[in-house]
Amino acid sequence: MRTRFRKPLRSRPHSAASPSLEELAEATGLPLGRVRQALRCAEASASLNQAVSPDGDTEFADFVADPAAADSASRAGRATLKREPRSRCRVRLTDENRTVQGAGDSGWMHHPERGAHAPAARGLVVSALFFFPRGGSAQVIRSLARAMPAAGWQPRLAAGSRGQPGEPTHAASFFAGLDVHTLDYSPALELAEPLAAPVPFQPSYEDRPEAPDRIFAAVAEPAYERLVTAWIELLARAGAGTADLLHLHHLTPANEAAARGFPALPVLGQLHGTELAMLRMIEAGAPPGWGYAQDGGRRLRAWALRPPGRAARGGGGRGPPARPRAGKAARPPERRRA
Repeated sequence: MRTRFRKPLRSRPHSAASPSLEELAEATGLPLGRVRQALRCAEASASLNQAVSPDGDTEFADFVADPAAADSASRAGRATLKREPRSRCRVRLTDENRTVQGAGDSGWMHHPERGAHAPAARGLVVSALFFFPRGGSAQVIRSLARAMPAAGWQPRLAAGSRGQPGEPTHAASFFAGLDVHTLDYSPALELAEPLAAPVPFQPSYEDRPEAPDRIFAAVAEPAYERLVTAWIELLARAGAGTADLLHLHHLTPANEAAARGFPALPVLGQLHGTELAMLRMIEAGAPPGWGYAQDGGRRLRAWALRPPGRAARGGGGRGPPARPRAGKAARPPERRRA
């Protein structure tokens, strides 16, 4: 989207210095933080003959791929296939998820009664997507969940949802064929302020004034706490209390819900990049309307750095108590000698 200049820059001699940040902000009508971010995104030119090694022997052009050159990795792969026995190179495609499964994978066990290979059972994974399906993250989660059984994992999804069955934003429809538990954000859209609903409408990492999803940096504490509570309940319905692993996508209130409600559950986090864009804007200078930008930034960093079992505000305790892992007895408390 192009930004029109609201005020023309004062004319200056051709040899004069570049306009200051304040002058650019005045001319464009943008906050200083936005101007700084735009300048950082400006592409710098570089010579292909620029030296990039300390001794000067390596130039930038040496790292530019030649589309006409043969791929060395492909040549090596073909050479390896020629040397390996054919029985170790076979693969099998399943009709359900089209996942390539190598017969020599150490995670496979042979069952003579079946006459085929089956993956070694590894446990239950609850994969959580805070947002309703609308972009690449949902595509990644769906493909990954379909491939998990081939590696021995039992997938179960917890996801936000919006709309009616059959719509692409409806989680049960989008993830059809998978074990999915949903949190419906649709009722919040009936209110003038979606964040005021008992289950607030999902926030976003992007500031779009015309959209119902407010940016995380504008979410006040009461709405944030209601989202955390709703996600503790959703994760419990999805089986997080008996799961072996929790797979969290993005950095969202679902991270806080996991830390408070299931502090003993191992967590694997996966970022998709949009969180970092919002953090960069906060660091450059939050625009007007981001009244909780610093709180939002601190939460995201705390979720990314937090050790398992520690909530952002002083530890867990709002969800179900931690249970001993399956097959392991709870260890009695140690007695200290007087």
